[in-house]
Amino acid sequence: MKILNYTIIIQFLILNALIFVLAIPDLWGQIEQPTRYEVELEYEDDFFNVLPVDEYGIVLSRKNTEVFEKGKIPWQFLMLDTTLQERWKNDIFIDYYYELRGFDHVKNKVYYLFRHEENRAVNDKIIEIDVLTGMHQQYDVTVTLNFELTEFEIIDNSAIFGGYVNMRPTVFQYFFKEGRTKVYPGLYFDKSRLLQVDVNETREMTTVISSIRTFEKENTIAIRKFTADGEMMESFNLTPKEKTSLIDARNVSVDMNTDIIAGTYSGKNMRYSRGIFLAYIDARGEEVIKYYNYAELENFFSYMKAKREKRVKERIERKKIKGKKLKFNYRLLVHDIIPFENNFILLGEAYYPKYNNYSAYGGFQSYYPSSRSNYSSYYFEGYQYTHAVVIGFDKEGNLLWDNSFEINDAMSYQLKQFVHVDPRENDIVLLYNYENVIRTKMIKGEEVIEGKSFNDISLKFQDDEVKTNNSEYGGLEKWYDDRFFAYGIQNIKNMKDVGVKLNRKVFFINKIIYN
Repeated sequence: MKILNYTIIIQFLILNALIFVLAIPDLWGQIEQPTRYEVELEYEDDFFNVLPVDEYGIVLSRKNTEVFEKGKIPWQFLMLDTTLQERWKNDIFIDYYYELRGFDHVKNKVYYLFRHEENRAVNDKIIEIDVLTGMHQQYDVTVTLNFELTEFEIIDNSAIFGGYVNMRPTVFQYFFKEGRTKVYPGLYFDKSRLLQVDVNETREMTTVISSIRTFEKENTIAIRKFTADGEMMESFNLTPKEKTSLIDARNVSVDMNTDIIAGTYSGKNMRYSRGIFLAYIDARGEEVIKYYNYAELENFFSYMKAKREKRVKERIERKKIKGKKLKFNYRLLVHDIIPFENNFILLGEAYYPKYNNYSAYGGFQSYYPSSRSNYSSYYFEGYQYTHAVVIGFDKEGNLLWDNSFEINDAMSYQLKQFVHVDPRENDIVLLYNYENVIRTKMIKGEEVIEGKSFNDISLKFQDDEVKTNNSEYGGLEKWYDDRFFAYGIQNIKNMKDVGVKLNRKVFFINKIIYN
């Protein structure tokens, strides 16, 4: 009888535990990590450059600093398929003073740009590699300009270079077969920034987006379109409304004749953005620009704690009653526009630079500078991210919905994209990786289907334990279809598994699937 009672009690506890777990879907997690690739690193080893090549796989590259042969060193190139199995490995010798400055891929070809770090008068080198065979060829690119590179794209057997000459935007195109270079006209403006070089293979054209200051002292967005041969097709500037500046922008082609430019705007001559603009450009070149203040967005402040969000929204409502708008200033890093069904998604990430103060009198102080300035040092800690903003809009630039994803646990010395968007048939998944944890959130328009959940990066052996990792290197990247991959550097300790080192430093790639 006692055994029967204990059995009933145990069954009751198990049943309740199952009900509890089923009631909290986040505990299950919906991230799959079917495969992991791992390479052990020595202290002096270079990190890998990682280039996803759609359904072909991933190409890795790094410099081998241990070998030196007649002024050249080998660069290792390694191809992984979609199961993260090695397919081929090649060493290509490059002049010692050349460094990798950019890479891109088109179909089954990858392209790596190497630049001489000490002598700009020396030709750049482009290495073209066939991802199916590993076979390669080299092109020498003559660049007579003192050029600061920020963009590198490939289109139709040519390479496009974007950057700055004398602090002014410059874009030029190098044609592989002819061995000639063509500089794009209409871009070399003072006090302007190069925002995007968008290559459209279907339309066989390149769109260059710049932020410029006009003769009327307006800050706006300039759009220049070029054929695959580098000839200018269109050139126009957006016309912002009075007392408004257009700061940042991205371009998306709706069809063969129309475009949407989406980005951020501010008050006149202000540094920080106040909202999102959507500009619809029709086939005749006529534009319609629509502005959405951050205070008008339904979920922009959802990243805040509930009480703070409530206070902010109450302030907004009080202003509305008085016929006024509450203005918020944010730094927003705008990313590419993503097609979704018959509409589009704009993704941006809000951030702020974080500083600290070290004083000889009291060690580390607060964010604000010490009053004893002669005995303190004010230093940059990194960019602190707060949240991602996700905007849905239609082909005419009308706002359909907005949502957000809190990312206030991420910080970086360099501005980079953390959050990625996975649009699916009935929902949208937002996800990012930081400090060996993948965070996810599922939304459907303004609705939150599943709140923020957490999944650890899977390790190779059962008793592996991550001791430290490099938070500035690696992250999460879109791969092919609805597949992603996480990569980075980990210092791992393992005290139990037989035949495994006690301590090892590894480069890893994990395939990521969200179900």
